[in-house]
Amino acid sequence: MGRIVDLALAVSGVEGLAERIGRAGHQLVVPEAAPTSEAEVARWVAEADAAIAGSREPYNAATLAEAKRLRVISRVGVGYDNVDVEAATQRGVALALTPGTIEESVADLALALLLACARGLPAMNAGVHAGQWPRILGMELDGKCLGILGLGRIGRAVARRAQAFGMRVVAYDPAADAAYAAAHAITLLPSTEAVLAEADVVSLHLPMQPHLRGFVGREFLARMRPGSILINTARGPLVDEAALAEALRSGHLRAAGLDVLAQEPVAADNPLRGLSNVVLTPHVASYTHEAWTRMVTRAVDNALAVLAGGRPPGLLNPEALDRGR
Repeated sequence: MGRIVDLALAVSGVEGLAERIGRAGHQLVVPEAAPTSEAEVARWVAEADAAIAGSREPYNAATLAEAKRLRVISRVGVGYDNVDVEAATQRGVALALTPGTIEESVADLALALLLACARGLPAMNAGVHAGQWPRILGMELDGKCLGILGLGRIGRAVARRAQAFGMRVVAYDPAADAAYAAAHAITLLPSTEAVLAEADVVSLHLPMQPHLRGFVGREFLARMRPGSILINTARGPLVDEAALAEALRSGHLRAAGLDVLAQEPVAADNPLRGLSNVVLTPHVASYTHEAWTRMVTRAVDNALAVLAGGRPPGLLNPEALDRGR
């Protein structure tokens, strides 16, 4: 019998998953509250064979040092900023993700943020609720250019939605599938700078890697077209928020729609708070019933597969399995 610890507090919210774990011969353990400190995580994984992982608890060298039996960290989602992959691999701990489960929901929110920014919806909504009648002159999407940075599953889903609104789509991704782009009327450009020169809206769909911290800084923003819009449903640290606030206050950018921030929950001194041309949501792009059910189900599938000696499709570090054996 294996011990599966649900540190994401997710399994009980999806009907039938706890029973599946039991039928597979494993024990499901659920903390009363989601652990967020190294000490808490270390305590829970110390006797675990598998961890169903959220996005905030740290899985680093210190916490993994206590995990004598741990065989798999199964993330509910596709990001793994909170996991030291090298440390996990060295200890023979597999890291499994859930790709292919969230792109439709994330793309929906990206378009919702874009529409809200283009039409000034939050400011008008707040004004009418306050008894005012603020009429903000909006921007049509038809005929405008959407620039996508990162043409993976989510970027492609955003492109489909934008094209339905009559937008022309350009993209930069050094690993892009050129055949897919050509078949779906997406123009691949040779650089980020080329995208910024054409796009009326820039949508970020990049992974969070150390060299991309602050990627959207003053130079990037200065290269964006005057009156353009920035959308970020990827990772908060990609954006230099002070530089973005300056570009928004100056009027160089029309608006920004952000589902992710460098510090979450939002800090009291975040310079973007209070700006009427910024739409902020609390990291909920994938938080729909449908996507959540798919993610949690896949995370459980991944954990059970590793405990059974298999290799799940979302496995990030297959060499860990060989080391673990």
